[in-house]
Amino acid sequence: MCKLVSLKNKTIAMKNIRSLILGLVAVFSLNTVMADDTKGNELKAKEKTKNIAAQINLTAEQMPQVEALYLEGFNKLDQIKAEKTTISEEDKNAVVTEQETKLKLILTADQWTKYESYKARKTAKTANKATATGK
Repeated sequence: MCKLVSLKNKTIAMKNIRSLILGLVAVFSLNTVMADDTKGNELKAKEKTKNIAAQINLTAEQMPQVEALYLEGFNKLDQIKAEKTTISEEDKNAVVTEQETKLKLILTADQWTKYESYKARKTAKTANKATATGK
């Protein structure tokens, strides 16, 4: 009888430990997901800056300025999404217009021309994809 009670207590203790571990994993996972939103924006800004830098020859001085500008834009879009649950084309266009106004101040005239050309090629490529897929 004593061995049977002892085994039941161990089983109950193991279930409690398992539940505790699963609870802790869930809490840490939730914190990671919440932190990933800002890290996601940082990664997106870094990637976008890297793509632009290759196209328009950003200087080492311009890189952090452009990255900060894109990060600000991504954060604004997240803020709009939190307030409205969806982002309209008008909202996106307002953020992009503001970004480009600031970007023009950072870039040289030659870089700005290259940027506009890059943007036009990218828009055309997107339009061609949409046409090809029937959208």
